[in-house]
Amino acid sequence: MTRRALETLEEALAAAFDHLPPFGKPMAEMNARELIGARIRQQWVLGMRVHYRQSVASAPVVSDREYLTEDAFRKDHETLVRSAKVENIEFYVYRLANDPSQVIHLEELSRMPLDSQLREYTGDGYTTGAFYNEGDPKSSLRAAGIIVHSKTGQRFFVPAAPAHRFA
Repeated sequence: MTRRALETLEEALAAAFDHLPPFGKPMAEMNARELIGARIRQQWVLGMRVHYRQSVASAPVVSDREYLTEDAFRKDHETLVRSAKVENIEFYVYRLANDPSQVIHLEELSRMPLDSQLREYTGDGYTTGAFYNEGDPKSSLRAAGIIVHSKTGQRFFVPAAPAHRFA
């Protein structure tokens, strides 16, 4: 991950406009699957490095705040600039790195359908255009073993049906 420093709020807003969706959940409210999905889709992150003091006598503290949506970034920025405790705000942007060598183990399909899980991770549903079976990209897609997302190369392990279903 390479962070690129942004000099001004205008630069940060331009980066948000270019890279971030306008609405959605703030990063802090996302569950683990949503965060992994953001990484798979290699979404951009806009950050603010906030310098603030708890009190006049205290030493300055630095806190990084990161956003995947422009809306959340704008709301927090408006709140922070009004705070008497905030001394300085710096901005940065970076893109989440995807690691297709990692295999993501999906939940048992009776708990959550395969299509729903794959949409949360990749934005694409379970179709032959979007996925293929590892080692066999030309044959028909089967919900078994490891399937690969065509756009990103991300690999997903599809769990076998519970044994009691075969009894």
